[in-house]
Amino acid sequence: MKSHKLLSRHWNLYYMELGKFQKALREGGVSWNSLEQWCKFLSETHEPSEPLEEKFRNNKGIRKVHEMLQEFTEDERLREQYRLHEAWLRDQRTMERERVEIKEKLAAETRLRKKAEAELKEREKRSVMGLREAGYADERIADMLDIPEDRVKAVRK
Repeated sequence: MKSHKLLSRHWNLYYMELGKFQKALREGGVSWNSLEQWCKFLSETHEPSEPLEEKFRNNKGIRKVHEMLQEFTEDERLREQYRLHEAWLRDQRTMERERVEIKEKLAAETRLRKKAEAELKEREKRSVMGLREAGYADERIADMLDIPEDRVKAVRK
């Protein structure tokens, strides 16, 4: 049933280092409540074809996950769907990385082009100024540099 109600006040997010948790469990440093059961369950490998360990059987959520794993591993069609979905996700990540790389290369090329254009414009300006100082008219400078005369006239001291 969908209620569209805000649920963030009704759940918690916990971070646990499973290695440290397993050590604390062995040393008796934590109690065996539902959260600890989940941490223990997630920190171990489980063979879905084997029955669920006794210590997890009283946890309804873990039982359900174990049943889902059993169903998943027995159903060839579900495994193939999962494999295809993982391949699709991998392709999406690859395409996103490539898109970012292309975007970065384009930005670098744009920066280089703008720098080259600025250097060319500066050289053109120095050439026009030098030829003016040598006494050449704007029309003649335009012919000599093979640029439009209006660009020559736009160059100011």
